[in-house]
Amino acid sequence: MISLQSFGKKPFKIALIGKTRSGKDSVAEILYELGFPIQRIAFGDAMKEMFHLANPNVPRSPKPIQEYIRYGTAMREKDPEVFVRPTMSKLWFEQALDKGNDRTRSYVFTDVRQPNELEAVKEAGFKIVRVFAAEEVRVARMLANGESVSKEILEAHTEKYMDDYQEDYLLVNNWARDELRRQVVELVYKLIEEEG
Repeated sequence: MISLQSFGKKPFKIALIGKTRSGKDSVAEILYELGFPIQRIAFGDAMKEMFHLANPNVPRSPKPIQEYIRYGTAMREKDPEVFVRPTMSKLWFEQALDKGNDRTRSYVFTDVRQPNELEAVKEAGFKIVRVFAAEEVRVARMLANGESVSKEILEAHTEKYMDDYQEDYLLVNNWARDELRRQVVELVYKLIEEEG
């Protein structure tokens, strides 16, 4: 068991996999709330920025999920690494800043979906954490956020790839945020003990 003094002092690198509205960003938010110096990184950020530059009249909220899926798929067909390159460059840039500033942070990828994204984070030494929520829970969250819900969205290839991914850790997010928070604390203890 690690001491409370070392809890949060050792950095970790995790990549979150999970379907839409499973709670991946909530995990990153909880880590931040717990006081961990984290850098959130997301492949979807590059895609969303490119999408909204090309489609400035489409609002960001409610999240235009179907449009993101179509745009991302079309762009990846032209160049499979179109979102991987800028996202991994952001990671390397942030790591270089940390080293240059004698700063230690943990890194959290919040949206690993595509096979090449999974490969990139594994090569960079990230532990894979699956965030699972039942479909009915995810649908309720989507509706509460004013997002579209359809079979096309729930069964998109971007949602199906990860079914076959092997995770190092599993978080189940079907209940209240306090339960997810408890699981996140347990996860951090495990990650720090492993690095021990």
